[in-house]
Amino acid sequence: MRLPATVIHFFQEQGCVVVSTIDEKGLPHSACKGIVQIIRNGRIYLFDLYRQRTHQNILRNPKISITAFDEHKFKGYCLKGKAEIIP
Repeated sequence: MRLPATVIHFFQEQGCVVVSTIDEKGLPHSACKGIVQIIRNGRIYLFDLYRQRTHQNILRNPKISITAFDEHKFKGYCLKGKAEIIP
């Protein structure tokens, strides 16, 4: 999926995003992650410093959502897809 430049710019302005994964019980788990790079072809590279719950959840089930928002403008985006762990 190709990301529009406005969405890429919005995500880059936020500094961090909320990543939601599914835990071992099938429940949602959300965590704040830093953005490393966004590529227009739809790839978003995130930094997972602790490699705990989010990391384990992605290994078990790669489906995720990534949400960025600006609470002052009451604007945001949620991107959904599959994650891959890159060591």
